[in-house]
Amino acid sequence: MTARHRSTVSESRRRWLASVGGAAALAPFLPLFNVSGQDATLPRRLVLFFTPHGTVWKDWRPSGSGTSFSLTSPILRPLAPFQKKVVAIEGLGVRDDGPGAPHTKGPALLFTASPLKKEGAFSRPDCEGGCTFGWNSGPSFDQVVAQKLQGATPFRSLEFGVRSSGGDPGSHIIYAGDSRPIPPRQDPVAAYKELFASRTTAAPSDEATRLVRRREIALGLVAKQISSLTPRVPSADRPKLQAHAEAMADLERQLKGGGGATCVVPGAPSKSGVSSDPADSMPWLVDRQLELMAASLRCDLTRVCSLQIRVGENDGYPYRFLGVNDEHHLTSHQTAASYQAMLTKIYTWYAERFAYLLELLDETPEGDGTMLDNTLVLWGTEVGTGYNHDFKNVPFVVAGGGAHGVRTGQYLKAAAGTYHNRLLVSAMRYMGLSDTERFGGTDQERGPLAGLGV
Repeated sequence: MTARHRSTVSESRRRWLASVGGAAALAPFLPLFNVSGQDATLPRRLVLFFTPHGTVWKDWRPSGSGTSFSLTSPILRPLAPFQKKVVAIEGLGVRDDGPGAPHTKGPALLFTASPLKKEGAFSRPDCEGGCTFGWNSGPSFDQVVAQKLQGATPFRSLEFGVRSSGGDPGSHIIYAGDSRPIPPRQDPVAAYKELFASRTTAAPSDEATRLVRRREIALGLVAKQISSLTPRVPSADRPKLQAHAEAMADLERQLKGGGGATCVVPGAPSKSGVSSDPADSMPWLVDRQLELMAASLRCDLTRVCSLQIRVGENDGYPYRFLGVNDEHHLTSHQTAASYQAMLTKIYTWYAERFAYLLELLDETPEGDGTMLDNTLVLWGTEVGTGYNHDFKNVPFVVAGGGAHGVRTGQYLKAAAGTYHNRLLVSAMRYMGLSDTERFGGTDQERGPLAGLGV
């Protein structure tokens, strides 16, 4: 909502209250109908979470269906504590249009739904017949959202990464536009200095505490005045009065809960004791980046952010901390049970890290719920399964957003032939781009994902 729109809404409230006959009694409290200078709504946020090489479906699928499901499968079991705030989605295809090998085009397609350009500086002999290609041909949807929100926060968006650097499309998931990949911040120590080194956490002053208390008392008085006015206004106007009473109750709850999310500046990450081996330091890197991302949202430095773990191509790093000594991409191409078991270990660890992100958001009170309730978190990958490069069924997990219409707590199976563009449209609508009907260049169908609620 723009500042001009907020001003218009506030003024209309004042004019209406003046017309109901209680203006003299309510006049001292009219500014409290817009205590924070905006409507009594909390900010919506978008978080993207990327892990490579698909999944092991037999160990991913929840049991049951619809809202009668359980996150008991080995891979998704770490999300069980958040089952009521999670949507596991199966059946979405990603149209693999354009040139490039599957693990090269997949990361770019995931959040842009636009193909790589047919001409460019890259070539791959492992494409069928060989191929040349360029960067992606369009923006990722989060950057369209960030452009819409520009000016609301110090950073339009924040991109974090773990072992996700590279100079080709298989190493990038976020694009500002045609041929404009955005490299993620790889070093949590450097990211902390950029984001938080000049910020401090301060306890509320006595004056600020007194102001909040005065506003709580005033809101209580306003509620009483509205209650006394109700019998005196025409019945046709009473629903409007009730709406204002509910708005007052929302404001009072926000004040008692500290308003929006509390900004607590985290301590600076320290590499003391962290392995110098890039492979063995990965758990430390992931958790520090998740913590920085959650803190950035709490402090309203941004409302759009992403974490990219590794890349779609070979990255050369094993998962020794999980007892897996082979590189992930190469392992994903093996169908033997022993290799599939290794993959399940890796994907389960990814789910544990995703659960940690949800925990960080869900432990932060906000309004009547938590920051997770106001944040749409989307976990995606570049292919459905690595060994056959399946794009017809790619796993997605959505979490949060329940305070703004997302139908959480379900195992959603998309109708046959549905492409993931619909999910991106839903996410854009959630973030306020309510007129969005289609996104990307790979799917000409229109509308959001059926069953998700947004």
